[in-house]
Amino acid sequence: MTREQLVESSSSFNFGRLSIEAHTGWLNSRAAFAWITSPNNTRLDQVQVGRAYERVNLTATALGLAMHPHSQLLPEYGSIIALQQEFKNYLGIPEDHTVQMFFRLGHADPVPPSPRRQVRGLLST
Repeated sequence: MTREQLVESSSSFNFGRLSIEAHTGWLNSRAAFAWITSPNNTRLDQVQVGRAYERVNLTATALGLAMHPHSQLLPEYGSIIALQQEFKNYLGIPEDHTVQMFFRLGHADPVPPSPRRQVRGLLST
């Protein structure tokens, strides 16, 4: 399959259409959306936002809630800038701020813990 076939609207496997359909279902099933922005986009800003996001995630989990990040609109590259600006305008986010995290928050079915390696396997002697 070629890149062109992935985005071609007449293709039986249209990646763009299938992605939009999947995300539309996810977005319609949410209880709430949340986002974290920063006035700058330095590495320190990104680390601090990541720490804040993890604290929110831990608090949500303690309250029996689930979080699901949505990052499709966050990368800053040419073909998505107009859509990203529309997104920021819709949410009332200042034009010069960077949306660092966007996520949905709500209830979800329990998920068992994922497999973990033993600590011994991570350390070299």
